Amino acid sequence: QSTNLAYHDSVGWKAANLAEVSAILEKQWVPPWFVVTDRAFEEIMEMNDPGIKNAKDAKWNIRQSIGRILDRADYSDAQKSNRIFNLLENITLPSEMVQNILQSYHDLFAVRDDLSRTDDNFVAVRSSCREEDAETAARAGEFMTFLYIRGERELIHHIQLTWGGLWTERAIHNRRVLGIPATEATGGGVIVQKIVNARVSGVLQTVNMGKGAMEEIVINAGLGLGEGIVSGTVAADQIIVQKERDLDPNSLRLNYIVADKTEQIVFDKKYGSGTTKSETLYHQRMRPALEYTEVVELVQIALKLEHIYGYPLDIEFALDESRLWILQVRPVPFFSGLVEEVIEKYPISVNKMQVKR
Repeated sequence: QSTNLAYHDSVGWKAANLAEVSAILEKQWVPPWFVVTDRAFEEIMEMNDPGIKNAKDAKWNIRQSIGRILDRADYSDAQKSNRIFNLLENITLPSEMVQNILQSYHDLFAVRDDLSRTDDNFVAVRSSCREEDAETAARAGEFMTFLYIRGERELIHHIQLTWGGLWTERAIHNRRVLGIPATEATGGGVIVQKIVNARVSGVLQTVNMGKGAMEEIVINAGLGLGEGIVSGTVAADQIIVQKERDLDPNSLRLNYIVADKTEQIVFDKKYGSGTTKSETLYHQRMRPALEYTEVVELVQIALKLEHIYGYPLDIEFALDESRLWILQVRPVPFFSGLVEEVIEKYPISVNKMQVKR
């Protein structure tokens, strides 16, 4: 299918932006992925609630049951969230939907690429909610991401958990404060993407929001997976790069501040899935996370994306043992008006997006 940013209702903003980047940079810069669309989510919402025992409410669907939970004045937001999680975790998905998802999962690993490793077949399962990574990007990080998921049963289970994560305690609170309908406005896609076994991860913003400097790029880069850098639970180097009209890769103007990176988030080898926090080897702690050539490559890609999008961007990236990968792109929150204007006037087309029901 063909799509563009206007199709975020079907796949969510995160998937729509990922498809944009795949088209702009060519697929080899983005780890292989597919998206379970909003159509699947809506089908689940219309299923009968299997937990209803009262004959009068026998045809009560999942959406109505969630609405009933959210209307309970005697429940805290945490209790509401837990009950919705339990509801969505324990439903049985339609067999055709499961088959489509599993076929796409196996297709990810059918072709050898730079992320192919023997017998691991690990993926990340990420929410791509319509409310997430939107024009304002104000709600980035509110919903669910699961790393190092492997196997058919675990994949389906974590997709259901991701749907349940649309009603985290934080999400319920924010919708109430913002006046967003509790169930009607919720939806989008779920991204399933090959894992990057990152030695370095980070976030780049094409403007320096802390100083209000449009001519500066800010990179925060740390060791291991990006989960710790994005959440701020592990230390990260900070690199300030001066934007240049004619960027000279041989003489980049930058200020590199090295952090004492005592910990990093890594694959949990003990349990064979998920992540854990690990101590960094002593000789790695004060060594710059990024080499100069890696900074140059990252900046060049970021400026290309910003130029084509037409507004400042927040870019998540990772480097494994061999190369750079772009994981997510979203607008910088402060520029919502500019984003809306650019999307309306200059929609960016995206080709051959992988979409599953």
